[in-house]
Amino acid sequence: MMHKYWARKPHNVIAQYIEYYTNPGDFVLDPFMGSGVTVIEASRLGRKAIGNDLNPMACLIAEMTLVPVDLEKLKLSFAQLQTVVKDRIDSYYSVRCSNNNCGKEAVTSHVVWKQEKYAAEKILLLKVQCPHCGKKEQRKPTDDDLRRYETVRNQAIPYFYPKDVPLHETAKRSVEFIHELFAYRALICLSLLLHELSLIQDSRIRRLLQFCFTSSLAQVSRMPPYAPSSGISWKVPNYWVPPVHWEQNVFDAFSERFKKLLRGKENGHKSGVSDHNITILNEDAARLSVIGDSSIDYIFTDPPYGDAVPYFGLSLMWSSWLGIHNTLDFDKEIIISERGDYEKELEDYRKMLASSFREMFRVLKNGGTV
Repeated sequence: MMHKYWARKPHNVIAQYIEYYTNPGDFVLDPFMGSGVTVIEASRLGRKAIGNDLNPMACLIAEMTLVPVDLEKLKLSFAQLQTVVKDRIDSYYSVRCSNNNCGKEAVTSHVVWKQEKYAAEKILLLKVQCPHCGKKEQRKPTDDDLRRYETVRNQAIPYFYPKDVPLHETAKRSVEFIHELFAYRALICLSLLLHELSLIQDSRIRRLLQFCFTSSLAQVSRMPPYAPSSGISWKVPNYWVPPVHWEQNVFDAFSERFKKLLRGKENGHKSGVSDHNITILNEDAARLSVIGDSSIDYIFTDPPYGDAVPYFGLSLMWSSWLGIHNTLDFDKEIIISERGDYEKELEDYRKMLASSFREMFRVLKNGGTV
């Protein structure tokens, strides 16, 4: 639950396979690792494992899930970050408390937007909480609320954001660029938060909190559809901005994702998950030259299913904010997309998948299991 990734397999099922087919100390391989469920379960069960994926975001998710961390140091770093940046981010969501006995500055936690067919989006609802009198309310925007948002709209985005990075044609989309997935205010606040994260000196803590940052991006984007009775999440495997959608306070969303990160790390410590005896590779599954012949006891893998999930395309939002989107090699992704001649893509898919299976056969021990 620390970071979204598409088409994950149940960890308990994978664990049962590993326990049945291997012994402690055996080598387990997953050449299409995804978010790393196989290597995580192998680690927990005392096996050695190699996880490989051509997608650098998949490798990052697996690495950050496995890496051990001093929990107290992680919590302290988050607290320091909160002290530095939370109030500044909240200032972009500031509205006046409607309590006549208060009237002080309150903070917007959520905004509901509606797309108009021939006009700009408009605000339908605000969720507001006042830190002074404690009032919580959901209300229609006032003229003052709208003026405040226009003031934000006229401010510059202070630091890096993925401006004019095009979404890839392998993933269906209703906008053309990454930055169009976010409200302007969210771009400002995300750039602030990412900048502060880049200043953290401890590289392990910095990478973990950047991992937390990317895990919060969907929640603060324009993609979650408005539904009063359901949670805010990236519900469909494409880049679709619904006609009525949420905007969530950036630091609130980051804070909620940090709680999941912390809980995951606490559970990992208890169950013995770590990166010890685990190798993560960012290679083409058809060319695993760093793995020796007949060296693997067991392979568990779930190759890509034709055009079912465009993993690279769906990872582009996360990788673009980290500045690593140019490392996504779409030409080597084993996928059938809608971007070209179907018969040619099907033939390429067959050839690349067959090459990957040959490579699995090369590294598998005689008597090993796939």
